[in-house]
Order: sequence, then structure tokens, then C-alpha cells
Amino acid sequence: MAYFSNKTVRYNFWLANGSPDFGLISGGVTGITDQTFPIRLQRGDLTFGATHIEQKHANWVRLQGLAAPELVWRKCCQPGLIYTSEEPEKGKIWMPISPAALMLLRFRPREQFWTVVTLYFHEGALDGELVGKYQDTLAARPAALVFTIRDLPTAPKIFYKKRRWPHDPEDHKP
Repeated sequence: MAYFSNKTVRYNFWLANGSPDFGLISGGVTGITDQTFPIRLQRGDLTFGATHIEQKHANWVRLQGLAAPELVWRKCCQPGLIYTSEEPEKGKIWMPISPAALMLLRFRPREQFWTVVTLYFHEGALDGELVGKYQDTLAARPAALVFTIRDLPTAPKIFYKKRRWPHDPEDHKP
């Protein structure tokens, strides 16, 4: 029997009203890039994205009464302070408006966006160097939101077999 698995599902984007962009980080603010790039939320897994936020920070998320995509959206609507991180391709945005939260982002230069690694409650001092201010620059944010997940158009189906070798041509049929 053949088994199929889509190994790229964690890289799918959450969409807010049909757009993958939850916010924009202005060029030159982070010290990582001189261009403006969007903030995007991917489905993720236990190490990053919406799944990470909802699983690893479940108590805080539950207290907010919102799903991870809406929490990220609301935090991206707020101003914040951008700090360096321990890894050169990462940045942090501290957003003090209640509930105070820290958003950790990773820059994806090849794909040209910032992906949300995590978002969690944080008050107090931060490590890292203050490098700039985050200000929401998406024009005219709508009050009503519809969150959906977008599958990557090129997400390949990964074929693997269980307990059969050599390959049987019949097993390669989708």
C-alpha cells in the first residue's frame, strides 16, 4: 500500500481577508535588510508559526480568547520596538499595548518576507539591542476579518512506501 504525505503543509500561509501580509517592516529599521518586507504567518509546526503559538503558549492564547492568526494580526496593528536577536536573521518586536507581547520574526531573504516564529506574553527587560520602531504601515485595515489558510501552489506530494522494496509500478499511481 502506498502512503502520500504533503511535507510542505507547515509552510502554508495564513491569509487575513485574502492577503498573506499581516504587517510591514520598513527597510533599514532592523539592520538586516534595507528594503521593506511583509510580516507573514505560516501554519508552522512545534518550532514556529501558528501551530507553535497555539501549542507552546496555549495558556496565554486561551486567556486572550483568540486564535493565533487573529492575535498576530492584532499585534501587527500596534506600534512596537524592534530589537536584535541572538541569531543574525532574526528580530524581535516588543509590543507593550495590553496584552504586552514579544513577537519573534525570522527574515526569509529568498522568499522576501518576515515569518512569525512565535508570539507570547512578555513584560520587562529584553536582551538584544534596540534598533528601531515598528509602526503598522498597511493602509486601511478592515474591522472585519476572515482568516483562511492558503496552500502553496507548488507544494509537492512526497511519496513514500512502507514495507515494500523494490518499487512496484502499481504503487506509483497517485
